[in-house]
Amino acid sequence: MNFIKEKKIDSRIVIAVLYAAFCFAYFVPTRGTVALFAINYNLPSFLNNDIVAFIAAGIVPTLAYEIITSVSFRFLQRGGAASIDGLRYALRFFYIGAAIVSGGVKLVFLFFPLGSIWAFILTDTIVPLLFFVGYMFFALKTYVDKTQYSRFIYSLGGVFFVVYAVLAVMGLVMGVAV
Repeated sequence: MNFIKEKKIDSRIVIAVLYAAFCFAYFVPTRGTVALFAINYNLPSFLNNDIVAFIAAGIVPTLAYEIITSVSFRFLQRGGAASIDGLRYALRFFYIGAAIVSGGVKLVFLFFPLGSIWAFILTDTIVPLLFFVGYMFFALKTYVDKTQYSRFIYSLGGVFFVVYAVLAVMGLVMGVAV
């Protein structure tokens, strides 16, 4: 994980990959939402396809993620947390992993619709939480002084729950039409 610590990949590329990962993760629920809008509002047929759904699936989650983490990490910086830029850069990689795993599980359940609602709910709950726990261990080992562990866990845990709550609500709203 030295490439994360040393920031060897430009952050714009990481944000683009995060967008693609969110597109993959939220594609299945957004697909139903796009179809519902196209039918109810008589939209042109070219808007009711999987490419539009894939592109649209990542816009709101990526914007919400970047805005919320930007504001949240500024609060962490005021609290005296170390290397905010490094922490924020590393968090993107863990969210990319969580989104790819979550999208893969949702894609499998696209072919098994009876379990898809439970799979979406459990996937959107458990997978990001597991990746966040991994991120916490990585951040504690890499960026945080041992005397600041408890304060860091408390502060960053709050950031996670804010980001996760917004993304989960968006996933539920987008998944209503599935």
